[in-house]
Amino acid sequence: MGHTPRRLSVRVYLLISALVCLCGVGALIAVQAVSSFDRERANAIGQVRAAVQTTADGFTTTDTSSAQGFADNASLSDPAACEDALKGLTGVAGVQMYVLRADGTQVCSAHDPKLPDAPYTASLPMADVLAGRDVNPVQFLDTATGQPAERYIFPVHKDGQVGGALVIAEPTASSSPLTVPRGLPRQVWLVALSADGKLVLSTSDHAPVAVGSTSSRSFLTRAVGARGETRTDSKGRTWLLQQAQLPASSGSWRFVAGIPKSVALAPARAELRRSVVLGALILVVLMGIAGLLHRNLVRPIRRLQRAIEHDEDARPSRVTPREVAAVADAYVDQVDRRKALEADLRFQASHDALTLLPNRRELTERIDAAITSGSGHGGVAVLFVDLDRFKLVNDSHGHAVGDQLLVALGARLVESLPGCVVGRFGGDEYVILCTAVTGEVEAQGLADRVASVLHTPFRIGAVEIYASGSVGIAIAQDGESAEDLIRNADTAMYRSKEQGPGRSAVFDRGMRRWAQARFETERELHRALDDGQFELHYQPLFSVQTGELVRAEALVRWRHPERGLVSPADFIPIAEETRLIVPLGEWVIEEAARQVAQWRSDTGATIPVAVNVAAHQLCSTEVDATIRSALRDAGLDAEALSVEITESAVLTDEQTARRTLERLRGEGIRVAVDDFGTGYSSLSYLQRLPIDEVKIDRSFIAMLRENETTAVIVASIVDLAHAVGLSVVAEGVEQAPQLVDLGRMGCDIAQGFYLGRPVPASDLTIPGGATVSRQG
Repeated sequence: MGHTPRRLSVRVYLLISALVCLCGVGALIAVQAVSSFDRERANAIGQVRAAVQTTADGFTTTDTSSAQGFADNASLSDPAACEDALKGLTGVAGVQMYVLRADGTQVCSAHDPKLPDAPYTASLPMADVLAGRDVNPVQFLDTATGQPAERYIFPVHKDGQVGGALVIAEPTASSSPLTVPRGLPRQVWLVALSADGKLVLSTSDHAPVAVGSTSSRSFLTRAVGARGETRTDSKGRTWLLQQAQLPASSGSWRFVAGIPKSVALAPARAELRRSVVLGALILVVLMGIAGLLHRNLVRPIRRLQRAIEHDEDARPSRVTPREVAAVADAYVDQVDRRKALEADLRFQASHDALTLLPNRRELTERIDAAITSGSGHGGVAVLFVDLDRFKLVNDSHGHAVGDQLLVALGARLVESLPGCVVGRFGGDEYVILCTAVTGEVEAQGLADRVASVLHTPFRIGAVEIYASGSVGIAIAQDGESAEDLIRNADTAMYRSKEQGPGRSAVFDRGMRRWAQARFETERELHRALDDGQFELHYQPLFSVQTGELVRAEALVRWRHPERGLVSPADFIPIAEETRLIVPLGEWVIEEAARQVAQWRSDTGATIPVAVNVAAHQLCSTEVDATIRSALRDAGLDAEALSVEITESAVLTDEQTARRTLERLRGEGIRVAVDDFGTGYSSLSYLQRLPIDEVKIDRSFIAMLRENETTAVIVASIVDLAHAVGLSVVAEGVEQAPQLVDLGRMGCDIAQGFYLGRPVPASDLTIPGGATVSRQG
C-alpha cells in the first residue's frame, strides 16, 4: 500500500517564498556590494595612478648635450684650462659641475662655493665610467637646498681613452614640492623614492615614511605592480598604492601614490549601508506582504478547511480574497451539485424510472415505517393491483403506448387515493399503502375506487384503451412485516384473478393455505411431467344432424400418486402461469397423435382428435413444428389432429398467433375458437383469422331453455357463423331438449356429458356403434 506524499501547507509556501525573496535581496546586495567595492577600488587606483603619473611626468631632466661635448674636449692635465672651459657651462642656475680624474681627484669645478662637494661627488660609479658603460642620471635630495636634484656623469677622454669624468648636479626641472592634483581626497599622498629607497619628497605628513628616512623596512620597499596593490603599513593601516618610475635615461626615482583603503572604499561602504537599509525595508515590506497574505489567504483557507472538516456539507461564510472566495464558492457549488446528485441518486434508487412512483424497495420501507409507527394495529392496508391482459396493449399498440398507459394509471391512482402511497411494484403491478383503515369494508371501498379508475377509458394519443385489473387487499395484523403484508396482498390478488378479470379479494388465513397448496402444486407439476403422471381422457363430439361421431377432444388429467386424479382447474392455471404449459402441451400433442394411430391400428378407423393449444404455445414459433413432427412420427395425415384455441390466446400476441394459425391452416389442420362468447371479439373479427369453427361456451347452452334472450343469442351466433363460413360446436350439452333446440337452430356439432363424458382412450366407444340416439 503506497504512502500518501506529504504535502506542504500554504503557510510553508509563503515562508519559503519569503526566504527565497530574502536570499534574493541578500544576494543582490552582496553582488552590488562586491561590484561597488571593486568599482571604488578601481576608481581609487585609477585616481592615484593618474596623480602619480602626472607627478612623474613633471620631473624631467635638463638638456646636457653641451656638457657632453665639453666632456669630450675637457682637459684633465691643465686645471686652469679646465676652469675656463667650465665657465661657459654655468648658465643654468644652481648647476654644479666637477671634472674628476680617474682616481676621483678633482681637476676643476664650477659650483656654488657655499655648498659642500660631498653630495655631488660622493659614491660615484667611476668604474662604470672608465669602462665606457653608460651611467644613468641619479635623482637625489640636495641637502644643501632641500630640493630634489639630478646628477649626470659623462666620460672625459684623454689620448682616445676615458681618463676621467664630468659630474653635473642640477635641480630637477620641477623644483616645486610634490602636490596632490585637485579633485582627489585630502588623505591621498605622493612620495618620491630614490634608488636606494630613501624618501626624497612627500606631499604631506600623511605619508607612512618620513622624508629623508629609508624605506627598506617599510611596505614601500617593493615596487608596486602596474595594476596597483593593497598593502598594510607597520601601524596596521591599509593603503591602496600605485607608482610611476622615471625612465632610465631620466633618473632612478620612483614615485608612489597612496590612499587609505577606508577612504577609497568609503563610497562603497556608504552604498552598502544604503543597500542594507533598502534591503531591510524590502524585508519589512515582504514580511508585511507575507503577513497580509497569511491573514487574507492562509486564515480564510484554514477556516474553509475547518468548516469542511467539521461538516462536509458546510457552507463557509463569506471569505476573502477573491480567489479564495472563488474556491469557497466552487466548493459550495460542488456541495450543492453533490447534494443534488445524491438526491437524484436517492430518488432513482427509491423510485420507478418510468412512472416516478416509489419502487418496491421504497414501498417496503414505507410500509415497515407505517407498521412500526403504531398505525399498523389494524390501521394499515396494502392493495396489490395487477392489470389484466396488459401484454395485449404492448403487442397491439407498441411498448411506447403501454408505457404511457402505466404512467397515466399511476397518476390516476395517486389522484384518486389522496393520503395513500402509490408505488409501482414491477411490470404492470402497483402496490398502494393506505393508513388509518378501519377494516375490510373500508379497504374494499378503496379497491372499488381502483376499479373505478380502471373502468374509465385511457386515451393515449389517438388510441383509446379500456383496462381492467385484479386487486388483492391485505390488512396488517400484529407481528406482520412489510414483506408479509405485500405477500398477503399478492396472494389475494391471484385469488381474485381466478374469479375472473376486474375482481378484488381480501386476504384471509385460508388464502395462505391456498397459496401454499398452489406452491406445492407448482413444485409437484415439474416432477409429474418428468415421472409421466399425466394422461389423456377423450370426450366425443357428435354431429347434431346425423348423430355420428365426428372427433374426440383430448383433455389432460393428472393422476397424482397420493391425491389421485387432480382436476384440471387445479393445475392448468398454474401450468400456464409458470409456462409449464408449453412442455405439457407438447406432450399432449404427441400423445394424442400416438393414440389416433393406435385406434387406427386397432379398428382401422381414423378418429380425429382436437387438442387445446394455450396462449404461450400459440405465441411460440415451434407449435406448428411440434404438430408436424407428431403427425409424421405417428404416420398420420393433417386431418387426424385439430387445434382449439381461446380468444385470449389470440389476443395475447395477435400477430404471432395469426402467423402460426396460417401455417397450421396451410398444412390442412383445422382450427377452432373455444369458449366463444365469453370474450370481447365479434364474429366479424374472428372471421379475419384463419379459423374453421367456433365453440359456443357452455354458459350459453346451460341457459338455452331458461332464458329466451340466450336462445336468441345462440341462434344468432349459429346463423352469423354459417354466414361467414364457420361451423359451430355447442359445448356443455347435458340435456336432450338442449340437443333438440340446437338441431332446430342448425348447430353442426354437440359436446357434453349428455353425449359422453371424458374417458380414458380404452373406454371410448369407437364406430360403428356410437350414435346420438344410443347415447341419448
